[in-house]
Amino acid sequence: MTPIAGTHPSGDMTTQSLSIAIPPAMGDRDRGGAGVPPATFAACTLEEKTLALALLRYPSVLRGVAQHLEPHRLCGYLYELAQAFSGFFTNCPVLQAPDEATKLARLRLCGLTERVLADGLTTLGVRLVERM
Repeated sequence: MTPIAGTHPSGDMTTQSLSIAIPPAMGDRDRGGAGVPPATFAACTLEEKTLALALLRYPSVLRGVAQHLEPHRLCGYLYELAQAFSGFFTNCPVLQAPDEATKLARLRLCGLTERVLADGLTTLGVRLVERM
């Protein structure tokens, strides 16, 4: 299958940069996020809220892409999600969180982000890298 995604006309968004966003989340899972129990959590920081809200948009983005046959919308969404994750990962310590509940909540955000990025890229026909 030929990937639908590619270089954005402005030259600033590629499938390569999006598929590279997944390994950091996988790394946290490998260092402590595997088997994170389901739990409710409150997004306390701006970065946590931004990432959580971006994740919640995924189902409606997919419906819109399918309904209007506009895969570029999925590319744009995944790019925005990767940016939200980058801000979260930079400003919110995951494994060194202030308490166990915050650590588990942040690990869940990492895991959900990984799953959404992987699903979106797979939907576009992009092969994922396991390791950098």
